Amino acid sequence: MTHYLDLVKEYNKVHKKENKMTLVSIIIAVFLVTTIFGMAEMEIKTQKISMINQYGNWHVMFKDITNEQAKLISARPETAYGGWIFIIDESGGYTLKGKTMYLNGVDKEMAKQMDVQVQEGSYPTEPNEMLINISAKDRLKLAIGDEITIDTPDKKVITFKISGFCNDSSILLKNDGYGSILTPEGLMNNFPESSYPNRFYLQFKPHKNMQNTIVDISNKLSIEKDKIQQNKYLMAALGQSNDSYIAQLYVIAFILFILILIAAILMISSSFNTIVMKRIRFFGLLRCIGASKSQVKRYVLYEGLRFSFKAIPIGLLSGTVTVWILSAFLRNVNPAYFSEMPVFNVSLISLISGTSVGFLSVILASFSPSKKASRVSPLSAINGEINQSNNQIYKKPVNIKNKKVDIAIGMYHAYIRKKNLFLMVGSFSISIVLFLCFSVGIDFMNQAIKPGKPWSPDLSIISKDNTQSIPNEMLNKAMSIPGVKRAYGRAFSYNIPVTVNQSKGMINLVSYEKNQFKWAEDQLVDGDIKTVEEGSGNVLVAYSQDLPWKVGDKIKISTSHGTSTVNIAGILATSPFDRQNGEQTVICNEDTFKKIIGKPGYTIIDIQINKNATKEDITAIQNLAKDYIFSDLRSNNQEVRAARFSFSVFIYGFLVCIASITVFNIINSMNMSISAKMKEYGYMRAIGMSTEQLKRMITAEAATYTICGCIVGCMIGLPLHRLIFMKSITARWGLSWAVPIHELIIIIFLVILATYVSIIGPISKIRKLNIVTNIAEY
Repeated sequence: MTHYLDLVKEYNKVHKKENKMTLVSIIIAVFLVTTIFGMAEMEIKTQKISMINQYGNWHVMFKDITNEQAKLISARPETAYGGWIFIIDESGGYTLKGKTMYLNGVDKEMAKQMDVQVQEGSYPTEPNEMLINISAKDRLKLAIGDEITIDTPDKKVITFKISGFCNDSSILLKNDGYGSILTPEGLMNNFPESSYPNRFYLQFKPHKNMQNTIVDISNKLSIEKDKIQQNKYLMAALGQSNDSYIAQLYVIAFILFILILIAAILMISSSFNTIVMKRIRFFGLLRCIGASKSQVKRYVLYEGLRFSFKAIPIGLLSGTVTVWILSAFLRNVNPAYFSEMPVFNVSLISLISGTSVGFLSVILASFSPSKKASRVSPLSAINGEINQSNNQIYKKPVNIKNKKVDIAIGMYHAYIRKKNLFLMVGSFSISIVLFLCFSVGIDFMNQAIKPGKPWSPDLSIISKDNTQSIPNEMLNKAMSIPGVKRAYGRAFSYNIPVTVNQSKGMINLVSYEKNQFKWAEDQLVDGDIKTVEEGSGNVLVAYSQDLPWKVGDKIKISTSHGTSTVNIAGILATSPFDRQNGEQTVICNEDTFKKIIGKPGYTIIDIQINKNATKEDITAIQNLAKDYIFSDLRSNNQEVRAARFSFSVFIYGFLVCIASITVFNIINSMNMSISAKMKEYGYMRAIGMSTEQLKRMITAEAATYTICGCIVGCMIGLPLHRLIFMKSITARWGLSWAVPIHELIIIIFLVILATYVSIIGPISKIRKLNIVTNIAEY
């Protein structure tokens, strides 16, 4: 050795087994952080892919701007790509074979950004050429080179030549229309300028604050705010949203990061503190041979850094491999939507976060033990005890009233060492806090992704004029088709004037049947559903942020059929229906709807099909809907199911990680705490304590840590759970917070189980050790 710090390396060579648990603690802490941040980045990528598939790869759209303004926007250094898209939707009145024709004038590069994929043929280059969606090919028996005629609102026709077929979009299938792509010149030459708005779509290069750039463009080019529209879903996935609710989610994510950092520090501190306290004699010997206090401090800090250099790469590698496995799993389970996800992607932010937390945790965890080690006097080298300044002063004897002496001593051992008690209780409680906080993600997922709900249809038959024009017999005909699993109808009546508590408003009235009432039970915030399903004159109201009504209020409804009064019997957290500001969604049974409106029939029939439904079954449903709008929602549902699945992997992966870390951390902490007191247990055996008494004493000590940890964990975790729930769920959907009983049972059970397992090994070791050997060795 050429330097006293070289002793660290030599000591660790001899005591590999002793240092193993400290190394594993650091590895687990780094693994936890690396995995969580890697999974978070993976989830952001999957959500980004999903949003691009659904809404296009653009960030902001400008309406009715001039060519000069568009050129200036395109020339900005933040701009990756900008281009014009001219869109004629159903309001244009253009049709093909009686179905709505959606016409898009867009150049080839921008079409790629909007996820337009040419599956057959080529992209149009001439004004009279057109791409049409692939489902139109099958339904209309088309081929490349065929000519099609589009009917105009003024009874004229426009002829185009098919240059190729492009992929279907979920919106087209949902709205029962045909989609086409033309060159911008082709659309401008064939359709009047008044039939389409000028829309300039912009894609930014990756940079920190897109919102500031949008404001700067608006101010410098004098573009009104109402002419600017953001792709809010994609911007949210990129962390660039200006939505206050999304900002709250960012705050929640920061809180969770702090909790993860605290968990890592406590995990490492507990191990490091224990391993230093076991070597009091060793540090005393260092002082005897001339080491100063500062040198002992540097020794402990250097030892911690050496642990980091060994453990951090292993933690980073294991975390990265875990993320790779999850990415490969997503790609294999749903290759249609996750095919672009790189399996062997290296997340820079997860590596930086894991490394930073690893070093920071070790350095912070080393401070207290290094100070304690430096205070060891040379006298301690002789007897292995802490000097008087470090001794715990026992102000009163152990209270053994109404307790067995071994249990009383075990509890006393837990309480008397305040530093150790803090670390042990902190390790137990932070696991509970983390588990409770992350479990809110399950509730968020269940509320945020509607197509994952049991009521989500695969196909729908919809009235063309949004009235009750679909006869009741249609429902029975749909149910008779072999591939149909379930069919259920709803009647709608829109913009009905009502009076509640002397104030006027507007409602959309919806009828439910037994299936829909059953599904609504999980969404009930207040009131009773049965009285609405079985009785007459009772209704449910869907929660909204501007909802002024409560259970028990009377709604006076005025229609052409007359005036009716109904009672609000319940409030739902959410509903499957969109609404305009100022309108409320009111739900009743079919009999009540008929009494209020005075008309039979449905506005929509939703159909869920079996997994083995054939193409002929779908065609039969399509033929049944020939006089109505046939909406195919399967593609849309698959897109959102894919997003939901990835979010499930993300959330449940977190919870499994946290549960695993909880078990390991408790076992590690208890093992090291007990191992540090083996000499003390040897003394107790020497003065007559039996092995069974020692077992009860250790069990009592472990139980004390467990009970205190559970109490502290619940005291901190439940308020944090409530805060996160209120910010992320109540603020959005109105669901009231309730104590998470199931989550508490799971995590407390894991804590108790881990504690029980943790004392088995040390107790077995105590039984096998000879008393003299026990005292001499430790």
